[in-house]
Amino acid sequence: MKKILCLALLVGSAYSQFTGNTFLKDYPFSKKWEDMTTQEMIYHTGYTMYVTGFIMGDFHMGGRVFLATGTTSVTLLNEALIGMKNEQIIRIMKKWCDDNPEQANKPLDEIVVNALLPLIPPHRDEE
Repeated sequence: MKKILCLALLVGSAYSQFTGNTFLKDYPFSKKWEDMTTQEMIYHTGYTMYVTGFIMGDFHMGGRVFLATGTTSVTLLNEALIGMKNEQIIRIMKKWCDDNPEQANKPLDEIVVNALLPLIPPHRDEE
């Protein structure tokens, strides 16, 4: 049991140290699954799971991350993401990093928030 806990802590802390720059370096953009090396498959799966977990975790926590950044409602983000595949969210994150290279050294959780905030439509009262 202690070995499993140590492994979980090691993996969790490793992903917490990822930045936009490591994401740009590691993620196998525009490669088909069958053309990826084993390491590229690991990075692809890890980043995709991170993003999915981040968004779903924020949703289940009542949108605390997005509400803390000044947005009106997490429902608006969820509406903006309806039908959007993980690959599209990954491309949005890549574009944000490419467009903001001076900020790509930030932690991956900040990259997710900064990349997705523009997708949230203005609240009815803010229009």
